Amino acid sequence: MNDNLIFSNSVSISLKHLFEKGEFSASAILVDENTEKNCLHLLSDRFTKNIIKIPSGESSKTISHCEMIWEKMTEFKLDRDSLLINLGGGVICDIGGFCASTFKRGIRFANVPTTLLAMTDAAIGGKTGINFGKYKNHIGAFNIAEAVIINPVFLETLETRQLRSGYGEVLKHAIIADAELWEQLHFSEKTREDWEQLIEGSAKIKSAIVNRDYKEEGLRKKLNFGHSIGHLLESYQFNDDPKFHGEAIAEGMIIESFLAYQMYLLSEKELGSICNRISAIFELNAVSDDCQKYVLENLNQDKKNKSNKNLFVLPKKIGEVLIDQEVKLDDIKMAISNYNDFLS
Repeated sequence: MNDNLIFSNSVSISLKHLFEKGEFSASAILVDENTEKNCLHLLSDRFTKNIIKIPSGESSKTISHCEMIWEKMTEFKLDRDSLLINLGGGVICDIGGFCASTFKRGIRFANVPTTLLAMTDAAIGGKTGINFGKYKNHIGAFNIAEAVIINPVFLETLETRQLRSGYGEVLKHAIIADAELWEQLHFSEKTREDWEQLIEGSAKIKSAIVNRDYKEEGLRKKLNFGHSIGHLLESYQFNDDPKFHGEAIAEGMIIESFLAYQMYLLSEKELGSICNRISAIFELNAVSDDCQKYVLENLNQDKKNKSNKNLFVLPKKIGEVLIDQEVKLDDIKMAISNYNDFLS
């Protein structure tokens, strides 16, 4: 599988080259109200004629919004040689990739990520999908984007909370694969050059893993560290006070690190490093009794599970994780209790 990452100072020039190489018959661009307002003007008019807009936020990752996107693609007379350009964060890249993968049995798409989370994680790797009921990314398909065009200029449109959310996935990449990167990660004022280096390093970690295990049969499972618990923390508060994805993953990484410590996989020193670094960057919340009940009741829907076993990705040390680690419900209760004690 070829590396489709393009680090670019001009998205329009990169798209122009992509069109010249790909011989596309037509295109449309998927945006939300934020990327329409803040990002669309940075692209050439050539690529912004057929605009499809959905509301921002995780609540848009539904089959009803897919229907609206497919209707617009049909209205714009896209055929199987057309290209869908996804201009946005993780939600836009997820649902846009899914709609492209299923429209007329599949057309090509390009991701132009506009958030730190998407630049380092969500736009990369070919996982597309939507939510189903309370289950995150429950319906989807593997399909690699024609290109992922990354330009840090879009970070200038983000609020600090959105930047911090994306930093959660950067921290994850360091824990699973790069101990040297971990030592460099402190959320502080950064120059454009700092962001470029950080994004390129983090994005390449994910891309290298995906290139070796596209369908998540083994190695790619590493990327799910923090997500078994984190996705459930995210979905629990979905309708009331929604967490950003990276915020939930940050909490999930600490809880799952406590699991690793309890199972004698992770040293107390490295557990402390993970807990202290993440808590210095994120405002963490304790897990209530009702939330813990929700987590325990819904763990069985995790896509990594097999044969009714809860299988987790757990850190052995910073820079190395173990996949397919069976975890009992009592272990999870204890880890959540230890996490709450850490916050108190």
